[in-house]
Amino acid sequence: MGDWCTDRFVAPKTTCPTRPIGAASSTYFCSSQLLYFILLADCWEQKTRKHWTFEATPSFAELPRSATELKHTNFCARLLALYHWMSQTDLPQGVSFFAPELAEYCVHLADPDHRLFKACQDLQQLSEQHAAGNKFSDWTTVCERAEKALTYVLSEMAFLAAYHFLTVRNIFLENAHTKPLEYDLEMGKLNTLAASSLGIYQDASYRRKSNYTNSKSIVLTPSERDLQFALPLTPFLIDANTFLGEPLPYLFLFAYVEDDRYYYYSVNHDFYTAIEGGKGFDLIHTGLSKEDFMEGNNDSSMEEEDNWMDDDFLIADHSTLAAKTRIFTLLEEQHVRFRSDFTPYSKP
Repeated sequence: MGDWCTDRFVAPKTTCPTRPIGAASSTYFCSSQLLYFILLADCWEQKTRKHWTFEATPSFAELPRSATELKHTNFCARLLALYHWMSQTDLPQGVSFFAPELAEYCVHLADPDHRLFKACQDLQQLSEQHAAGNKFSDWTTVCERAEKALTYVLSEMAFLAAYHFLTVRNIFLENAHTKPLEYDLEMGKLNTLAASSLGIYQDASYRRKSNYTNSKSIVLTPSERDLQFALPLTPFLIDANTFLGEPLPYLFLFAYVEDDRYYYYSVNHDFYTAIEGGKGFDLIHTGLSKEDFMEGNNDSSMEEEDNWMDDDFLIADHSTLAAKTRIFTLLEEQHVRFRSDFTPYSKP
């Protein structure tokens, strides 16, 4: 599964019933969403470069608008819809996928006779039952069924081992006289677990590349030594510590948009715990400021209330509130651009 995927998405192998069905459902959900985001980022990049057009916004580009909608989203179905749309768009020469193995994954996913199709159908059914709070009469059998199906899905995702997920913070130019232009990328692997192991940031010769990629982004690349081919995955995957200025990666997947705020959930815990904001900053949104993280406050609902400003005692704190440092405006801008790029152009 590759370094980062193994650490973040593949749940520990234990025997049932100690491994609850929720863990298998969570791993399946996050893995399917990850593949969907990789292909969606590829589609976005190619649409921009090749000027693809369409008459209506594709359903696969409609992002969830609530936590409830997210939990009931079938990302395998969205992945297939996206794959079929891309395959039929760039004709007659045919589309070239950033990760050809992902296209092959989609071919297997669409084949009713393939084990991947059957495994995903099984896991999707179990996930929907779990999300609905249904009780299972034979817990052991259900767990074994989920374990077997998940093994098939993860084995088909093994192609990700050939790719690297990198967090790229900033990019600097090195253009010394008589030497070729080089780019110094402040970057590191997503599975970094301790500040002392951030050698990739500290090794200047390793950071310098003849090509550059997007800054303040998570990128997918087959070679971390040559970034000629690198796919930016932000704003669908983010390293929150890029915006907070902290050294270690802090990984989040896009969840949903609600009230003009873009929500992300942490992959450090299972999906169902994270989406409920069960452990501190497992669920964040673009309305949070740097001060909110420093103060441990991930609920900015107070800012939306109009009545509290009527208290003369609190008027003095208004300037402090207004001075809070917004750190996720770039993500908001990227989401606006994404929506705009997938909205058909209409002449005035």
